[in-house]
Amino acid sequence: MIFQPASAIAALAQELAHRVAGDVSFEPYQRALYSTDASMYRIEPLGVVVPRTAEAAAIAVTVAARHGVPIIPRGSGTSLSGQPLGAAVILDCSKYLNRIHQIDVESSTAWVEAGVVLDQLNAAAGQFGLQFGPDVATSNRANLGGMIGNNSAGSRSILHGKTVNHVIELDVILADGTRTTLRPLTDAQADELARHGDPVGKLHGDVARIVAREREEIRARFPPVLRRVSGYNLDEFVPECGARLPVPPSVHRVRALDAQRFPAGTTNLARLVVGAEGTLAVVVGAKLHLVPVPQQRALQVLEFSSLEAAIDAVGKILPCGPSAIELFDRMILDLAAQSLEYRHYLDFVVGQPEYLLLAEFSGETAAAVRAGMDAASAQLAHHAGLTHTLVAWDREQCEQIWKCRKAALPLLMGLPGHRKPIAFVEDTAVNPARLPEFVARFRQILRDEGTDGAFYGHASVGCLHIRPLIDTKDRDDLARMERILTRVSDLVLEFEGSMSGEHGDGLARGYLNEKLFGPRIYQAFKEVKHAFDPGNLLNPGKIVDSPAPTENLRLPPGFRTLPIVTTFDFSRQGGLGGAA
Repeated sequence: MIFQPASAIAALAQELAHRVAGDVSFEPYQRALYSTDASMYRIEPLGVVVPRTAEAAAIAVTVAARHGVPIIPRGSGTSLSGQPLGAAVILDCSKYLNRIHQIDVESSTAWVEAGVVLDQLNAAAGQFGLQFGPDVATSNRANLGGMIGNNSAGSRSILHGKTVNHVIELDVILADGTRTTLRPLTDAQADELARHGDPVGKLHGDVARIVAREREEIRARFPPVLRRVSGYNLDEFVPECGARLPVPPSVHRVRALDAQRFPAGTTNLARLVVGAEGTLAVVVGAKLHLVPVPQQRALQVLEFSSLEAAIDAVGKILPCGPSAIELFDRMILDLAAQSLEYRHYLDFVVGQPEYLLLAEFSGETAAAVRAGMDAASAQLAHHAGLTHTLVAWDREQCEQIWKCRKAALPLLMGLPGHRKPIAFVEDTAVNPARLPEFVARFRQILRDEGTDGAFYGHASVGCLHIRPLIDTKDRDDLARMERILTRVSDLVLEFEGSMSGEHGDGLARGYLNEKLFGPRIYQAFKEVKHAFDPGNLLNPGKIVDSPAPTENLRLPPGFRTLPIVTTFDFSRQGGLGGAA
């Protein structure tokens, strides 16, 4: 970003306050509130705009573009990789742009604004027996705009895929403030639009040219895994890429839905904006596909004596048609036992297991669900390391078990001590069939570097959230973090996996994209970025031209909290500073 003198920032703030319907603040307090997210990063923005309408958001983008100031769209700030952070104007879509305009039961679709929360949409759609397929753990606060920006997935992606599989149209604001709708077009319609030469037509032409030129490279370099959200979705315009995915039979349903909604001979730039982290356009609304809520769900809670035993069991369960297989470890169980809220939800745990798998089966009838569970039980009848199995049919009990799984991240972040399970290599995804070897070698890297980590996440699709214990305030640990990042990215390349299966690039992984995709695809990413945003004003420094992941840390080397004498006892947390 070009340096902006104080007088220029003051002029920008004044014009935004005068022209934008909504809340505008460039005060230090507001800027501090928006300086971080759920990641390990902190960058103070220039100011914050909270538009009341999509039209107001478009005016804000137009004004910022004319002043040459970057703008970053933001939802609730649940991102784990620093996506909504930067020295820019933050466009907060969560407060006012939260209306559900339409739920069409006949077509199983919904039109929503970007600030609609996932649970809000599911509550409204649930009255008609429908839901949004991707089901992130932060569902009670995650905005749909953020899920679109991040191409979110969730625990049941083995059934429903990612957000990109459910986005039909997007109401977007381009970098110059132009507002348009990106929707499915026939190839002939897209070619005709490209010949018009207007901004939207030019985008269609540019993307078609880049994809045609790099088609073979896209096929060769995009990892053949279901959970890949790094880079830009150029593979969505090369249908044969999907055929490379080594997935269980249940994922064929995702492909069938895609083929039905996006038949051969169509193109849709909305699928490129999904997962672009706000770097290509500002999403203010979306037409989404909804899926039926299953009539029956049940859980198998499988307890294991080791990580190896738990991971080996995943391959035996997958052919039985589960709707989810989730892993979490002893560290999370111990933290839950110490929590005033979650200790009451641990009745389902027997003994002292080292690892748990939650295998969910769902369907239209109890018989269908039971058949899947019986098949899984038969597969695991003599599985070494399986110490106990609990079958949960009761809806309330299942919800309590899922609450413990959803609480994994906040529980982990409450771990006492200077070393925390931080997010920087926590989102790798590989072919589930190769998960046992991958996890073993990943863990050996951590041991070689003198640390360990928390293991949890979406075992069904080979996307585990492995969080090494690191103290970013310690220079030796920061060097350790860089070595782990290099070694894990080498491992991911060897296994044809993705560095991010869910949490995105942001500030944590964007700088790795040239290494992971190769120079030709990385150059294509830069061309896509330039086509949409020639002035580099939409969330710069994400996906391409990203800084090193050790920059902009919230708790950098040398950071220390002040010693404070308190009446209450915070010794278990390492004092009041440690608790904070």
